[in-house]
Formats: sequence, structure tokens, C-alpha cells
Amino acid sequence: MIESEVIKNGLRSLLTSITKEEAMTKELTMMDLGGQAFQVQVTPKRGRPRSKKTVAEIYDNYKYSAKQKDQSKDLNECEERYFRLHIIPFMGKLFVEDVAGVLQGYVEHREKAGTKPDTLAKETRALKKAINEDDPMWRKPKLRFTNEAKRVELKHRVKDLIPVIEEVKASSKKYGAEYAKMGMVASFTSMRLKDISEIDNKALDRVNWKITFIQSKVKNILRARKSHKTSKPITVDVNEQIRDIFKQVPETKKGYLFDIPGTKAVTTAYRRAFRVCGIEGSFHSFRHACATTLLANGANIKVVQDILGHANINTTMKYVHALDSDKKDAINSIKI
Repeated sequence: MIESEVIKNGLRSLLTSITKEEAMTKELTMMDLGGQAFQVQVTPKRGRPRSKKTVAEIYDNYKYSAKQKDQSKDLNECEERYFRLHIIPFMGKLFVEDVAGVLQGYVEHREKAGTKPDTLAKETRALKKAINEDDPMWRKPKLRFTNEAKRVELKHRVKDLIPVIEEVKASSKKYGAEYAKMGMVASFTSMRLKDISEIDNKALDRVNWKITFIQSKVKNILRARKSHKTSKPITVDVNEQIRDIFKQVPETKKGYLFDIPGTKAVTTAYRRAFRVCGIEGSFHSFRHACATTLLANGANIKVVQDILGHANINTTMKYVHALDSDKKDAINSIKI
């Protein structure tokens, strides 16, 4: 267990330095929890019912709950790591009713270490699940994040990213050509890297030129939830401009069509290529560029939703909003 003396001293101060007057009003300004000052309301230590549990005790019960058994092994291991390394050392001795008051401080403490908002969201979600197992009425307070994730660039069109594909092609004599092909497929189908890497001859219809597959993202979510739902496959058309890529692969080839050392190698190669070309992005940018290009060319939003495989059309709408700024720039460009 990783424990900081600063955090331990802060918690000790938090739990022992409350005066009777402050405890009655519960209007406290607590200093120094993880080296940070923030407002917190703490239930008086004196007179607390013995039935109340600490965060550490709550987690001990949660580990053996039915909810944990229904989750995947990977998800359980992630949650165990969150509690062991971060949550328990910071607030393990706190009573659950005090958690809401210190949770923002926990977020700020973790952000100082460079933790990203999506990771913090997972950590606080795991804490909420553990508490709700004992107290279903407990609600997590609204939290503020300062280390906001970088804004995803949605203005790129497919043609803007062609230089990146050319750069990747020249980056490796052995795998450059394969990496470039995968970038082209992503640009014209909006498929994710994992899904492209797993295309085989069974998924490819060479007569009607279509690719039928189940999104890896959906499979991972259902696997994590141990859901019995069946993943719905989606079908995308193979654009004429990329058919030659697949024609070069024999119909008799077994296994995956693209010969690469692994998806991580592709990701690394494209991050470098984007950096060399002076464009902010990653391999996933091809999916965004495909969607934005389709809408800019007048495609129906529902059609784009089906191509991207979005369950909710609101997810697809973000690309429409990205084009709104283009309209504003176009209007502002008019001069008399």
C-alpha cells in the first residue's frame, strides 16, 4: 500500500482537530488534506453511531458483493487498484457520510499528480458503487476537473490527413505500407484501429464489397458488464478508392488481412507521423475525419450514425456542431 505521510497527517488533523463549536455548526474550513486547503463538512467524531462504516470497511464488504461477481475480472482488478493505491490511503479512515465533503479535495490532490479526468471519473465511480452497495441513497457530489482532456479535433477532412498517411508509409520499410493501408481504410470506412486489425476474409464480402463486423468497443463493454446481450454487427461499404488494398490480399489467406506486429505499433507510428506533419491527432482522427467529411458533403445524419455504429444519434451530432463553426467562418468571410 502506498501511503503518504502528508496525507496521513492531513487525515489525522481532519479527524481530531474539530472543536465542539465547529462540530455543532458543521461549517468548517479544513486545511491541508494532501497539502491542499478546501471547504469540508465533517460529522462530529464524538457520538457517532458504531454502525457507521468507514470507506475501508465499505470496500471490504463490496469486494464480496453480488455486484462484484457480476463484473468482469479486468474491471474488478482496476477497481481494486483504485482503492488500494489511491482511495484507501486518502480517505480510508473517513466515515462514509464525510466522503462527499472531501471528494473534491481528493480530485484536486490526484490532479496534482497529473491524473486525467477520465481516470478520476472511473475512480470516483468505483467509490460510488462501493458506497451504494451499503447505502443506495448516497449520491456523489458534482466534481470539478481542471486537468481537462485535450479537445478532440473534429474539423479535419480526409484530404487533410493524407500527408500523415504518406509519412507513415515512409517511416518503416517492413510495416510502413501496411500501416498506410490501415489509415486509408479508416479514412473511408470510419472503422476503429482494433476493428481494422481484425478484418479477415470471412468479414469481407468481395462480391458486394462490404465489411461486416462487431465493434470491438461494444464487445469490450458487454464483456466488462458480463452482459448476456448479443452484440449487433454493423456493415460498411468498401469505397472504390480502397478496394485495391483488399484485392492485393489473396482470398485464401487465413487469419487477419493486415500483417502488423500489433495495434500499439500502429498507434505509435501514427502519433509520430502526426507530430512530424504538424497536425494534432492520432489514428482515431481518421474516424473523426471520415464522419466530418461525410456530413460536409451532405450526407444524412442518420446515415452517418449507422456508418459510425453509434447507438445514440446525439453522439453523432457532435460532428454537426463541429461544422457549425465552419458556417460561421464562411459567413464572416463575406466582405463588401
